[in-house]
Amino acid sequence: GMHHIFAHNKSVTRIKFAHENKDLIAFSSFDGTISICSSFFKPELLIILQGHSGSVTDFDWSLSNEFMISSSIDRTVRLWNTKTGVCMRQVQHDVTCHSCIFHPLNNNLFVSGTANGTLNVVNISTGKSIFKLNLHYSIST
Repeated sequence: GMHHIFAHNKSVTRIKFAHENKDLIAFSSFDGTISICSSFFKPELLIILQGHSGSVTDFDWSLSNEFMISSSIDRTVRLWNTKTGVCMRQVQHDVTCHSCIFHPLNNNLFVSGTANGTLNVVNISTGKSIFKLNLHYSIST
């Protein structure tokens, strides 16, 4: 049957299952939050990641599902602990971030795509961009 496991104030912007754990699912929203839910055995809201001051445009689970990154129109990419909901790092960008993804082999790196057409490869430990590529057009998910 159908279960209603959470409610957002605004539209859902993205939905993703966790890696190798199809019971965990996350939803981002225009309300600036990400909800992490159990979806199969006992559908329930587990935690809400709060901290963005604008709509969440994208997010990605780490390989272990212990962490998550999220991008927002507030010009930040945030690193979250998915168990505690704590924002562990915030990386500021010059413009809106439309997309973000962990590096597939090294979860200490992520790539973000911005409204001004820049791809940023960022070291999560330092919060510093290690490589930028300007594509001269807006990047979205």
